Amino acid sequence: MAEQGFAEAQVTPWFGVVVPAATPQPVIERISKALEAALATKEVQQKLDVAGCEPKSAPLGAFADIIKSDVGVLGQGGQEAGIAAD
Repeated sequence: MAEQGFAEAQVTPWFGVVVPAATPQPVIERISKALEAALATKEVQQKLDVAGCEPKSAPLGAFADIIKSDVGVLGQGGQEAGIAAD
């Protein structure tokens, strides 16, 4: 990023699971608990480690905040660079 003129940019890749906005809260909580259980297994941890990923989880709602923040930062950077979304 620095080579492209964005020296201050801090990009941290992440992966996550999202659901449609109208998903009922009990369903969201069930999915969240299932993902937490999967992330706690040695098998999943080993596969993520091989892929160079560090498994982390966040409280419900925190991931939405991360997405909103990243979209805002990346959108602003795109505007400043004159990049238009198609």
